[in-house]
Amino acid sequence: MKEYFLSKLRRKLIIFIFIPISVIFLSIVFYLSKTIYNGAFQSSKELAINKASEGANKVKAYFENTLAVAQTVANAYQEWKENGNSQRKMIDLMMKRVLAENKNFLSVWSQFEYDSIKAKRIQTFTIENSVDIFGPAWLISGNEIVPDFVGEDYEDSYAEDYYILPKKTKLSVILEPYKWIYPGDVTKKEYYETSCVHPLIANDEFFGVVGIDVEFGRLHAITRDMNLSEAGTSGILSNQLTITMHVDTSFIGKNASVLFDLDSASLVQQLKENSVIQFVTKNKKNDLSYITTIARIDIGDTKAPWYYFVQIPEDEIEATANDKYKSSIFIGFFMLVLILIIIILISRGITIPIVKSVGLAKNMSDGILYQKLEIKNKDETSILGNSLNNMSSKIAETIDRIKSISLNYQVASQEIMKSADLTSTSASEQAASIEEISSSMEQMVSSVNQNAENAGVTERIAMQAYQDIKELGDVMFATINSLKTIVEKISIINEIAERTNILAVNASIEAARAGEYGKGFAVVAGEVRTLSVESQNSAQIIRELSKETVLSAENSGKLISNTIKKIENTAQLVQEIAGSSAEQRHGLLQVNMAIGQMNIATQSTAAISEEMSGKSIVLNELANELLKAVGFFKTEPMKESDIHQLQAHIMEMQKKLSDLLHNQLSITSEKNNTINNPEVTVKQEDKIDAPKNDFLNSMVDDKSFEAFT
Repeated sequence: MKEYFLSKLRRKLIIFIFIPISVIFLSIVFYLSKTIYNGAFQSSKELAINKASEGANKVKAYFENTLAVAQTVANAYQEWKENGNSQRKMIDLMMKRVLAENKNFLSVWSQFEYDSIKAKRIQTFTIENSVDIFGPAWLISGNEIVPDFVGEDYEDSYAEDYYILPKKTKLSVILEPYKWIYPGDVTKKEYYETSCVHPLIANDEFFGVVGIDVEFGRLHAITRDMNLSEAGTSGILSNQLTITMHVDTSFIGKNASVLFDLDSASLVQQLKENSVIQFVTKNKKNDLSYITTIARIDIGDTKAPWYYFVQIPEDEIEATANDKYKSSIFIGFFMLVLILIIIILISRGITIPIVKSVGLAKNMSDGILYQKLEIKNKDETSILGNSLNNMSSKIAETIDRIKSISLNYQVASQEIMKSADLTSTSASEQAASIEEISSSMEQMVSSVNQNAENAGVTERIAMQAYQDIKELGDVMFATINSLKTIVEKISIINEIAERTNILAVNASIEAARAGEYGKGFAVVAGEVRTLSVESQNSAQIIRELSKETVLSAENSGKLISNTIKKIENTAQLVQEIAGSSAEQRHGLLQVNMAIGQMNIATQSTAAISEEMSGKSIVLNELANELLKAVGFFKTEPMKESDIHQLQAHIMEMQKKLSDLLHNQLSITSEKNNTINNPEVTVKQEDKIDAPKNDFLNSMVDDKSFEAFT
């Protein structure tokens, strides 16, 4: 039985989810139901407190509004008392207007402090006398407002509470309920009422009271609205716990003890300490238990609070709580059934895509890769389905790619074998060419060596010529300097001749002055002059010739300098030629070595080509094995005709490749016969042909098509 329930994922989800949820949910439901049951009692109690407080506030507002009107009238009398009698009539009329504007009032009245002197003067007791002595009083009689008056027993009225209490406390007073028939009321109707009385005080001296009478019948609407149920009750208690207003009018005027089995003194004490109290009591009339709530009413500045109470049958609250408890239990079980249905639907929505995914995975394990899932959900199951679809597509693409690559491997292996043959042939031809290049390079090395030696001899000759011409230049520059010195010396001789000529002229002049005695000196001076002139002329000629000789020598020096530079450049060029020849010789030696290495590499290439031919055959066999391995997977549904058509196409391609390889082998054999070492060529050809023949035989093997069937 256990294996049956746990054999399916959907059953597991329903069992493992529903059972814990049921336990938790039922625990919560029972807890909430109990809470609702208890909350019904508590909410009923709180509602009773709210209703009692609301009723108390309404009663308080009703009485405080009445006291406020009474205080307004009292303020007017106070103003009158302090300022004289001029405004008394206006106040009397104001009281009438107050009664007219407030439909809840039965009467508005005043009573001044007793004046024995005025009272003794009264012979006939009339309304005018009553108003003059005791103050005005207005009442509603039928539909009219008429004046009321104090009777002849007026002395007794000063002993009543409505006068004694305000006079004593000088505070507002609300009297205990009482029944009254107004003397001035033509209807003679008896009213159940109370009086809101305010003291009259002027200059801190009491001089009377102002009162407003209100009927309790007008508060009946408040008690009716505050009633919570048909079996429940509500009402108003006076300061002395008199039932002033009740839904059941038979209780009106009686003490609260008829409703509450509780001591009056204890009840009053509790109400003094708390504004609202609540307790369970039994009604003596119908023997039912009630939850009673009493709210204290503090009215204005009075020191005597009234009370408002609300009663709710305990059985009614319990019945309501039980109904809510049963309803919550029923709703809980209904929600539990709904949760079960939702879990079933959710598990179905989860397991159906998973079952489909399992089916797809099973097909993939059987090699079927062309099936796809269609999942419309937008959650993790759709991600799983899409992932499986993508994985199936990727695997199918990979298998197709492997098949394509395997076929390409077959073709590539054939191309590699063909290229290996061509490479082997080219390597043999390249080896012969390299031998010829090596011989030519040796001749070039010999020529370069001879050029290098000649360049060295030329370099030495050029350097010697450079040294010789450099010495010649130095001699020439020394000659030029000597000629410049001669020119300078001749210039000095020329200057001496000029001075001698001047001295001869001066001597001739002096000889002429001497006369006969100076003739001999004149002859000598003339000869000296002649010699100086000739010396000057000769010096001039020598000077000119010396300048020309210096100029020619300088030109020769310039030519020699230029020649020295050219010879120097020539020597440098010869050195560079010698260096280049040496470098060229070194380079040719390296080239010769490289050619030797190329010869070795060419031979290695030929060997590698043979090895490549063998590897290509192995590659072809591996490609066939790979095709057989991936042939297990079916990437798309194939028909029998498609398979035969593909086999025929591959057979045709293999036949063409075989013919092409046979042609290439014959061409290669002819080329190999022209190489210097025919034995080696024949052996290499045999090594190449053997695997090729095996490869050609494998090309027509029917087993290569097993991968496609």
